Amino acid sequence: EIKAMDLPIKVSFGLEVCYVPEYEETIREILKPYHFDFLVGAIHSIDGKLYDMKWSEEILWNKYPVDEIYKRYYECVFSLIKSDLFTQLAHPDTIKMFGHYPTYDLQPTYDELAELLNEHHMKAENNVGCYYRYHTPDIGLSDQLLQTLKKHHVQMITASDAHHPEDVGRNIADVWEKTMK
Repeated sequence: EIKAMDLPIKVSFGLEVCYVPEYEETIREILKPYHFDFLVGAIHSIDGKLYDMKWSEEILWNKYPVDEIYKRYYECVFSLIKSDLFTQLAHPDTIKMFGHYPTYDLQPTYDELAELLNEHHMKAENNVGCYYRYHTPDIGLSDQLLQTLKKHHVQMITASDAHHPEDVGRNIADVWEKTMK
């Protein structure tokens, strides 16, 4: 009904869905009866351990090597893309939010990510949620990942990742300019 209304903006309906590789078929079945304009796939945990909560240091980052966490994270991201369940990939490098970085070069991973996104006709999200909530140095994607996605002509969207009404559109002009230049 809202979409049929004469509004000054286009209204689209969708969801961000937490993807867990072991539950891919369950997710597919749950989503099957619905017709969304978009579905954003997100990775929020690695083998059942949330990487993006304040207490994640204790359950994940302090227990496992950072390189292993990153490799598994991107394996899950690649699985999400290959599932063909989603139209967009949420925050593809939020794994960096607490300042943990691998010792290996992420460029081959980023190139593979870009190629898979194009192959599966998915957009990448440049999301500023970590910037204003966790004070990461990057406004959205890291420069390296952003440049890689641009080099491969990956379609991108921007998002404020608002969890509260006052955050809707926060830093969106900054990230839009960075993404679309």
